[in-house]
Amino acid sequence: MSRVIEIPANNEWRFEVHKNTKIKLKLQSGQAECQGTELSSTIEYEFKGSLQNYLYTYQGCKIEIWGKEDTDYTEYRSDDSLVYQYLNLAIGLHKLSTPSKQNDNNSQNATDKGEAPVVMIIGGPNSGKTTLAKTLVSYLSKLSNNAKRQIPTLVNLDPHSPQFVVPGNLTATPISSLLNLENVNFGETVINGVTFYRQKQPCVVSFGFESIDSNLKLFKHCVSQLSQTLKQRMNKDLKVGDGVVVLDCPSSVGTNQELFDFVRACFGVTIVVVVGDERLSVSLKKRGLKVVNGLENANLKTEVKEEGQMEGIEKTNGSQNKEKDLQIIKINKSTGCIDKSDRFVRELQQRAIKEYFYGLDNVQLNPFTISVGFNELIILKPKIDNVNLDFLGGDFDDGSITEPSSLYTRVKPGQENLGNCILTIVDDSGVDTMKHLNDFDDYEVNKELIGQVAGKGVVGSCYVLNSDETRVKLLVPLPVTKLPSKVVILTEFRYHE
Repeated sequence: MSRVIEIPANNEWRFEVHKNTKIKLKLQSGQAECQGTELSSTIEYEFKGSLQNYLYTYQGCKIEIWGKEDTDYTEYRSDDSLVYQYLNLAIGLHKLSTPSKQNDNNSQNATDKGEAPVVMIIGGPNSGKTTLAKTLVSYLSKLSNNAKRQIPTLVNLDPHSPQFVVPGNLTATPISSLLNLENVNFGETVINGVTFYRQKQPCVVSFGFESIDSNLKLFKHCVSQLSQTLKQRMNKDLKVGDGVVVLDCPSSVGTNQELFDFVRACFGVTIVVVVGDERLSVSLKKRGLKVVNGLENANLKTEVKEEGQMEGIEKTNGSQNKEKDLQIIKINKSTGCIDKSDRFVRELQQRAIKEYFYGLDNVQLNPFTISVGFNELIILKPKIDNVNLDFLGGDFDDGSITEPSSLYTRVKPGQENLGNCILTIVDDSGVDTMKHLNDFDDYEVNKELIGQVAGKGVVGSCYVLNSDETRVKLLVPLPVTKLPSKVVILTEFRYHE
């Protein structure tokens, strides 16, 4: 049985799908969107639990729902929405972007570089940072959908919240098309084969832990490597290079001043958006930064600000890394944000891993099983850093950030129980794998290996079905007879089918 509900204009329909249940939605009339992505009236969307989400409509709409209310899902409507603030911010960012001459004129000889904001989103846990980031890139992708296209990039620096890949990774993904509303990972990548939605091509660096506090040195190294990889991508593809970059950061990036400055410097951040955290805004003010409510003069209930220009957003004069050029904007926390339990987060992570390998019900994937000998693998494990350096004060120079021994340890065959583990396959180009395969105990050799591998790009992930003393049985998403690399990283994530 289905039922039809009507959502008034400028309202949100908020819903929660319970664990091991699902609902289907179809747009009957009007217009609706989900985190910046419009619903099509010709598609039935399936949402599986555990899930918390919302639809928003500018004009009003009717939605047909399949599912048992209270048993499969709970829902309510609210006219307290921040979507107009998100839209105003997206328009303001788009207007600050200037395409390069080559992108503008399709000339291969033009060299004038374009300019676009780099936005860092910070705030407390469960404040809606990821929703804001996802909505911004969805709007920016549509705003730039013309001959002078500037493709926005979504950067995820929170390893416990997966985007396009399994959890434990940091990603930078150009968003040139619609996101998949049904996929908890936001969508599919090129390794998933043919899918309904255009595949995304993220730059991926493996961190391996759920919390960045497990090893801040490794996290900073991964952030540095990801920023360099993204810059190379932007230099090769002018449409990506001319687009806005949106950084979705874990909450500790905002509260840790040294980490905040490090991330800002790596990506050349020009605008910081603080979501629902007045204490954090006060802390930034104490550092001499100007914090403004960028929407205080906009009529949010009736119209988008005419020029889409946010108060407090101004073009910088070139020195992007100087603190005086940094623009700070406050955004309220949505009343729809609720605290997520650890159990709920684990369920989302398990779903993300399952969808990475098996896809969705309407677009199923067929992963392959291969057997690999331990003598063909180099297994590295991220090292937990138990040293708390907070007592050293702000002038401490962490010169050991790239010291290989502080990042990874080498795992011997049989040393770890690999059952149900998620392994990240790392690009081993430029690494003399034959030299390192069987040399476990030489410190200098392993130091050289870790130095070559740390922060390198990820080519995929695999799941350990079972292992013995000599071989390991792996589930891989691609039809291959052997792994594309001999170097894998043992993450702390597990998956149970």
